Amino acid sequence: EVGLLPTSSTPLCPPIMADNSVLDLVAGGCRPDQQVPGACPSNAVRVSWEDWSWENLVHPLLVQLVCSVVWAVVLRPLYKSAYGKQGSRFRFFIQTYIGTHDAREVTRGVFTVVMSLCQVMASLVLVVVWIANVYTHSVSAYVANWMMACACVDVLNWALHRLQGGFTLASLWELNALVDVVTLVPVIRQFFYLADCACDGNWLSLNFLRIYLLLYSIFQIRAVMGQEAQSLFQTVILAVLRVGCLIVTMAGTILTLEVLGDPSFMSDNFLQTPGGDNISFAQMVYWIVISITTVGYGDFAPRTLISRMVTSVFIVLGVGYMYFIQFSFQQSWIRAKEGSGSFSAWRSPREHLVVLLCLRDNAKPKQLSSLIKGFLYEVLHPSNKNLPSIVFLSPTTWDAGEADSESFCDFLQGIGLDNDVRRSVFYLVGDSSSRKDLDRAGVESSQMTFIIPDADTKTPDKDDEKNIFTALLIRDHFPDARLRLMLLRPESKELAVQSGIELARCFALRELKAHILAQNVRCHGFLPMITGMLKSMSAEEEQAAVSAMQHATSMEADVSRAPSQTSALRSSFFSSGVGGAKTVVDATCDESNWMAEYVRGLERSLYGFELSHEFAGMTFGELVSQVFERTGATVIGIFEDGRVQICPTKTHRSGGLAAGTICFALATGEDVLKPFRTADHDVGHWRSSLFKMRDEQLRRNKLEGPHLAAGQLMCTQLRSTLLRKNSRRPSVRGADLSTENSDSDSCTSEKSDGPSYDLHPALAMLRKGLAAARSGRSTPNSGCGSCMSEQRKMARQMRAAITPADELVLLVVCDGEVWQQVISFMSALRAKYMPVFRPVAIVSPIKPPEWVTEECEKYQVLILEGSCTKVRHLLEAGMMEASSVVVMSGETSRADSEAMLFKDSRVALCAQLVECWCGISEREIFATYELQDSASLRYLPKVMMKPAINLENFLNQRGLVEEDAFDEDDEDEED
Repeated sequence: EVGLLPTSSTPLCPPIMADNSVLDLVAGGCRPDQQVPGACPSNAVRVSWEDWSWENLVHPLLVQLVCSVVWAVVLRPLYKSAYGKQGSRFRFFIQTYIGTHDAREVTRGVFTVVMSLCQVMASLVLVVVWIANVYTHSVSAYVANWMMACACVDVLNWALHRLQGGFTLASLWELNALVDVVTLVPVIRQFFYLADCACDGNWLSLNFLRIYLLLYSIFQIRAVMGQEAQSLFQTVILAVLRVGCLIVTMAGTILTLEVLGDPSFMSDNFLQTPGGDNISFAQMVYWIVISITTVGYGDFAPRTLISRMVTSVFIVLGVGYMYFIQFSFQQSWIRAKEGSGSFSAWRSPREHLVVLLCLRDNAKPKQLSSLIKGFLYEVLHPSNKNLPSIVFLSPTTWDAGEADSESFCDFLQGIGLDNDVRRSVFYLVGDSSSRKDLDRAGVESSQMTFIIPDADTKTPDKDDEKNIFTALLIRDHFPDARLRLMLLRPESKELAVQSGIELARCFALRELKAHILAQNVRCHGFLPMITGMLKSMSAEEEQAAVSAMQHATSMEADVSRAPSQTSALRSSFFSSGVGGAKTVVDATCDESNWMAEYVRGLERSLYGFELSHEFAGMTFGELVSQVFERTGATVIGIFEDGRVQICPTKTHRSGGLAAGTICFALATGEDVLKPFRTADHDVGHWRSSLFKMRDEQLRRNKLEGPHLAAGQLMCTQLRSTLLRKNSRRPSVRGADLSTENSDSDSCTSEKSDGPSYDLHPALAMLRKGLAAARSGRSTPNSGCGSCMSEQRKMARQMRAAITPADELVLLVVCDGEVWQQVISFMSALRAKYMPVFRPVAIVSPIKPPEWVTEECEKYQVLILEGSCTKVRHLLEAGMMEASSVVVMSGETSRADSEAMLFKDSRVALCAQLVECWCGISEREIFATYELQDSASLRYLPKVMMKPAINLENFLNQRGLVEEDAFDEDDEDEED
């Protein structure tokens, strides 16, 4: 059939030959006697819109709807049931070979790579076959068989992708899934029902869209193989593939639409102008677009004078406006890259959090990458039901103007966040004290605003003051904003509370770390318990933790170890951050029972409940006993006086708990606590009650003023300064602590209101060493060398007097001045409620100031100057006699990014020394290490199998001990 040529006076193609040559070309090709250069034969075809839409659109849509019903009713519940079983083969297959939507990385990616390569080949064959069918406008039986074979491969990949998505409806309606359905359903239908289709088969299909799945499979292969970086050759190849995919998709779409023609409901109605042109509004829109985009096909041109004049103006304005739009898009992209944009709540309707990165003195945000990474992992963990948006507001860009440095988007991609999650993270650049920038970040409507300082700053006091002032500015601009203020110095918290910030809304980072380390010395396993309670873990992380525990358990079962080695394994295991698994591992030997108990404890989660009237009046200890005996759950704290208190002392042995008191317990489920919960309240009622009490406490604090909270926080200073009372210190009895220079310094001469302890003679020796050390400093003619020698002699005598019943604590400071953190550590161990007086020895690389020496004398702590990387200094301080070793990283302020790799180098080296010598100790050494970067865990020593031997025999057998070996003053060590 020959269609009518356009009647326009300006035809699309001018006549290339006289007479009826053009009609001959359209009807059947060139005449034999006249060959026209560039002229090709053509065939008139006609495909019905109705038949084509039923075959390529309606039938695939029906299949998609049926699959949606099957997904929601059958496959999704079966998947959740099978995948939820710990240790099942199905779960192992998914995690090992397929992956999930949350964790696409698999341990064995060969299967995924092979299947993706098969899909690449099958998609390429289908695209090539489609191009051939367009030229032959028919589908033979041989070609249909090949297409069916390729379709089988693609169907298998389609099923694997849906399995990876967990058979969710979202995975079924993804773009790649829709392309699979609209291209594979017609191929399968044509193979089985070729006689029912068009006479020559469904040759005008949508199989050209398979080019998109070809590109998708290539990128999936790159993701599985971990090829993030691209060479120049790879960049060129990927660019060619992208352009080819775009061209094939567009060309196939236009060809299909041209062959089908306009549907009946979209027919155009032309108007004939006096110049003889056939025009319509749709044609004019088309012509204007190709004109102002500087394409200009030339198939139409205005003929009247006025239209040409107006067109000239329109083209100039249109071209300029198109460049303006392009420039606006470019500026928007640059602003988004530099962080000068703004957060719009309408773009992200979810709740959002604001994080203010308070960096001073040209500090770079990349220095906080470890902290930001941990923050994002917890807040955006897949186990959370409602993931919020997160807005970072920093004074500088992420790369801080560095050339060839990764951007914030590269950082998010590098830590493994999915594309959907990365879209909810925003990075803005602005001043945290500016109202305009705070409005850009959406502080007023945020769920929570965090103020994060630079932990590596050289001036922590000044930074804390500025951050407190920033918090006050935010409180002034937005009175209802919920703040969380992180400070560095413990004294800064007192300043913040006196400034009107609630005590529960701020915390000192170094004080918190020191207290946790001290409590971990008192209660071994306290730190991993807190980590297990607060850290979120996915199913894959749980499986990895269980595998690591099983491996460690087999190591203990295969090798008979001394108690000190078991402790070393335990310490290294806890320091490595592995934990949080919820599957119980059976113990294989008596020595590995601690691991089974640890995993069994992590099987529990933290739940809250309101105490029933039946148990009102009980003390906290009685309630703990009752709950544990009846349910096996462990009550760990209550909400009292406006805050959560762990093991409260007020209601532990005296007093009673009131009905409705909010309690917190570690249990296997919420139903276990049902006998102790208020009957007329549901499971989650305690949350609303806690929020009401918290808001009431906040209102009461505002009415009372900040002086009461400040007085409660600074009660010790008020007693020692304002009230002129002696500060609290333990009194000493049962030991002769008299020294030559202790007439005015002995703590027994001062009245103490704290508890008293019967000290072992070793502690008397410790006190004697302190007095002698201070005497050595106060002697005018005594130099640093004599002072150090005197300290070492006293330390040696103390070590000789230590008995197995004493629990010596060795605190090792690796670098910098951390005296505030050290004082917090000592004050935590010398608290009133401590039932055991533990002797403490400190190894510091620098000489302590005078006020620190006075605090050490008050707390009866021996401090020695030495290096954490010299084993002699650690041995002199009592590492072999210690029951606990705490290694603090100290303060390091390094601005260059290369030095960040060495932030924890001294801690790692000190850990190597402790691990090397712990097998020689006859005691069970519990070691705890403070790291500034979680990536430094890999540098901690691995567990080594060493027999327990006696230190004295070990040295005597090798002739390494002389009578005064430790008494000599080594001049070289002073360097």
